[in-house]
Amino acid sequence: MRIRFYFIMISLITFSVVKLSAQVRLGAEAGVNLTSLGVRGNHKQVLPVGGLTIDCQLGSKMMLLSGLHYTMKGANGLVDGSRELMVRLGYLELPVMFGYRIPIVEHISLIPQVGAYFACGVNGYGEFGANFVHTGIGKTDGIWYNPFKKFDLKTGKEEYIEPFERFDAGLRFAVSVEVYKFNLSLSHDLGLKRTWNEFDPDHYFKYKNRSVAITLGYKFSL
Repeated sequence: MRIRFYFIMISLITFSVVKLSAQVRLGAEAGVNLTSLGVRGNHKQVLPVGGLTIDCQLGSKMMLLSGLHYTMKGANGLVDGSRELMVRLGYLELPVMFGYRIPIVEHISLIPQVGAYFACGVNGYGEFGANFVHTGIGKTDGIWYNPFKKFDLKTGKEEYIEPFERFDAGLRFAVSVEVYKFNLSLSHDLGLKRTWNEFDPDHYFKYKNRSVAITLGYKFSL
């Protein structure tokens, strides 16, 4: 229900501010994501990101930018002072950004952007154990095949590790350089929603997504 609400709200905003005569461009981009979570001894991961983009020119300088991306986020480190966890979280993300085109020279522009992103977790992978060598917890093999579902410790005590939150949202800041129809972007996602409550009853660790992505794309005029 939440993701439907996001789509409806974004559609209403888009149709209320974009004129039918506005220039619309589709595109595609791919790159890498430097990601982290608020875990003790956090080690960042370099993971893939890519997808489709769409932008609408609002007047001569203002732009509305969106699209649909698949991105991997996560980190590894100590989650409760003793257990090691490496986790990768796969999301479908919908960004909604406002940008301002600054011409540098002919066919080259700088576009600073600010907005938000909304994400739905679709898959993932995790490993428990010393140095992530499948040493396991209890009688398990230590592999978490879907971090958005409970992890069964299988110790005979009906113990579980709670799943990561499937829905995420936060702020996004970006800057792009356009050269003809090519686009090089640097973006920073600042997650505002706690992604995990396990091993953190006092909310000492925030477990919020943090990432910096570099992508290269191409724009197609409609």
